[in-house]
Amino acid sequence: YKKYVNEEGKVVLGGDIDMPSISAENWPMIKGVEVEGVPTGFDGIFDGCGFALKNWTATMPLFHSVAATGKVCNIVIDSSCDLVVPAEPAYPGLSGSNAFAFIVAHLAGEIENITNNADARYVTSNHPATILGLISGNPAAGANVRNCVNNGNFTLEIGNHNNGTGYFGTVCGRMIEDADHPTCGIFNCKNYGNITLTYAAGGNSGFYGGGLAAIGHTVSGDPAPTALNVDD
Repeated sequence: YKKYVNEEGKVVLGGDIDMPSISAENWPMIKGVEVEGVPTGFDGIFDGCGFALKNWTATMPLFHSVAATGKVCNIVIDSSCDLVVPAEPAYPGLSGSNAFAFIVAHLAGEIENITNNADARYVTSNHPATILGLISGNPAAGANVRNCVNNGNFTLEIGNHNNGTGYFGTVCGRMIEDADHPTCGIFNCKNYGNITLTYAAGGNSGFYGGGLAAIGHTVSGDPAPTALNVDD
């Protein structure tokens, strides 16, 4: 991506992007630079400048991962987009295949001012242990998600769920925090969409879900409340 950086050190959009002719199978995820042939997390600044992605048939994220120094901001997913979570999210050759989102699957840095206006669906007959969000999948300790809004409905239809715990939300699938990162979290984010989950009875694995995120946390050292911020 380095060749697209402007004089302000950013990659920016100059207008809406209409993508009716780009098939879901041919979507090139943004993966950052390659080190010895292995893609790293995006470590720059991607500024959508408030422009929209339109008519995007999405079954893969815009970004596979964003590094701790990376930031993605000011993007709108238009209601014309068709957001489909794959039955078993996977990224050949890349780690962390159990998290999925349409903007950033794995976040170590920052996401800000992302708005999703499109409906999304997840249909599977054999639910794996997955972490599903519409904007960010699985932010790491130290990541920040700010001023994001979801207006789309999220429908999940799950058959067998014997393969591990599932997490789902709209802004984030899950967010993990620990006592070493007291200032990170989800700030001023809003969800106006509905979440509908139907699943087959009898499975031995559970689900965690929430309007913004399904939230877990870790505690290091002496047992004490962690500082995961969920604001507004």
